Amino acid sequence: MPLEPKSLAAWLQWLSQPTYVHVHPDLNIIGDIANELGLLPFPSFVITVAGTNGKGSCVAMLEAILSAQGYRIGSFTSPHLLRYNERIRLQGQEIDDATLCAAFKTIEHARGEHRINYFVFATLAALWIFAQRKLDLVILEVGVGGRLDPVNVIDADLAVITSIGLDHQQTLGHTREQIAREKAGIMRSGKPAVCGDEAPPITLIDYAKQHKVPIYYQTQDFHYKVNDLTWDWYGKQQIWQQLPLPRLNLTNASTSLMVLELLTKRFPVDHANIVTGLQRAWLPARLQIISGEVIKVFDMAHNSQATTLLARTLQDLNYSGKTIAVVSMLASKDPLQMLAPMINSVDSWHIAELAESNSIAIDQLSMALKTLNATHVTVHQDLAQAYQVAGKQAQARDCIVAFGSIYAVAELYQLHN
Repeated sequence: MPLEPKSLAAWLQWLSQPTYVHVHPDLNIIGDIANELGLLPFPSFVITVAGTNGKGSCVAMLEAILSAQGYRIGSFTSPHLLRYNERIRLQGQEIDDATLCAAFKTIEHARGEHRINYFVFATLAALWIFAQRKLDLVILEVGVGGRLDPVNVIDADLAVITSIGLDHQQTLGHTREQIAREKAGIMRSGKPAVCGDEAPPITLIDYAKQHKVPIYYQTQDFHYKVNDLTWDWYGKQQIWQQLPLPRLNLTNASTSLMVLELLTKRFPVDHANIVTGLQRAWLPARLQIISGEVIKVFDMAHNSQATTLLARTLQDLNYSGKTIAVVSMLASKDPLQMLAPMINSVDSWHIAELAESNSIAIDQLSMALKTLNATHVTVHQDLAQAYQVAGKQAQARDCIVAFGSIYAVAELYQLHN
């Protein structure tokens, strides 16, 4: 090992070397290191959250409600928007640099000769930090898939699968049925699970039956009703009414409340703290709407399921002006599939390549929009220019929407702020 990094920035730069990036995670190796660290079995109650979209929203709402009730909560999410520290939270607060550096040092020494990647480092660091704090509950967000994801080294006491859509097909499979099977891998025999997808693939249902997982499905076992300014939730045993409309997706809020119902005997929550948690819970750049003379919407939507929801959200905003999109994405994404749901919602497009080496080529992005018969497409040298020109073009009651990739939205979000 070279000289040990002394700051978080130095650690992150060190972990970004090819040695730590291009290593396929192996759950057996991760398990060996977790054992070396004394993390197995894990000392806290664990909720593991998988899904194509909505994972972060569910984590945020569960974290906010359970924290409001007074439970000690740790949460691990990815990726981060602006700061690495966002990935690990205690009581909703980002972890500090010193604690992260201490965790990385511990993981580096514990791994021995094992080769692990950047994300495995992050996962083990989060678990080590949580184990030191003797928390009541820990909420772990899956990075990609579920079955082979590093967080799956921990046996979940309760599993959540928010939604199943087409994303990361090269890794997870090219159909919803294949992808659902990968996500189902976080479930454990005899342990409860919640599925927020309103039309779960048969492979998920079959997996639950084969492994004797008591699973609860959106619309079948729980559902919700929207009123004028509030909403009501109906579960198997509980009904919560006159709840405030959350800033995050309502379907994910409904899924979160089913989780809370299943926790009732061990971690009960009351109506007042559900209200408080729903009011507090939010995530930057997840369908984030910023009001003003020109409305701005920042959303990390990077697959067709997410852009479909984004298009629906824009319709619900009911503004009278035009919609101006600022977009870029990774080369691994299918631009036709991702942009199609937005075509009828956008009046003009401002596109550019990402600064990252794995950005989609601008010619490919342009061709996709041309194929979809998009109008008023302008190519820019970078996203900063795209956003600046979009801002100059926008008039009162127009809406600028930024989406396509977390990298794109992170850059544009910082320009706005």
